[in-house]
Amino acid sequence: MSDFDILRDCVCVLWFGGNGTSDSGNGELRPNSSSKSSFDHLCSSLWSTGSTFSPSSANVIEEWLYARVAVSICCFGILGNAVNLVVLSAQSFQTSSGRMQQFARIGLMSLAVSDSLFCLSILPHAFVERDPASTSVTFSLVFSAYGEAAINTFAMVGTWLTVAMSTGRYAAVCHPFRARAAIGRTVALRVIVAVGFSCAVFNIPRFFRNTIESCPLRSADSDGQREMLYFRSEHRC
Repeated sequence: MSDFDILRDCVCVLWFGGNGTSDSGNGELRPNSSSKSSFDHLCSSLWSTGSTFSPSSANVIEEWLYARVAVSICCFGILGNAVNLVVLSAQSFQTSSGRMQQFARIGLMSLAVSDSLFCLSILPHAFVERDPASTSVTFSLVFSAYGEAAINTFAMVGTWLTVAMSTGRYAAVCHPFRARAAIGRTVALRVIVAVGFSCAVFNIPRFFRNTIESCPLRSADSDGQREMLYFRSEHRC
């Protein structure tokens, strides 16, 4: 049997909870003889062995948007945020500013950093596979399992920093005297730390949504040892 058949059997075992399977003694997973027919029926309902996978037009368009359009936009975003950081850093050394100006400058710099991290987390879509399967834990495999969680974390950080800056701007315009005494460099740093910590905590469950599973291959290497096939698996409730 091919490596794809081994991967198919592994996914069937993981999907149906391992019922009706046993260890053959050499590291291979095989269905029990008493429940082989029911296992094959369940597995055939999950996989169509008589046909090959043919992506739909929606899948092709989605892949093209992720790998080409979104990556191109993120490249311009990284360049623009780098320019913002250079300009804002130069201003902080050349001119002296008040408390509210420091709050705004630090907020803009942190927003540029978070947006750059968000763009960088999307760039791997240009060269990684969607659902890779390999004999070692590669970057493509790790990104397919945990990349979406990292992207969502950086997106949430940028959104919350924008809300925090908007709140500070509202206070500076509508309540200038109170804002001048309340907000400043220290408040800005505290807000950045609080936003980053909160977004990381809220997105922890997303990193447990997928996991990297492994199954032994039937073919052995030159030393007689069986290689492991690693692939992404989604947790089911």
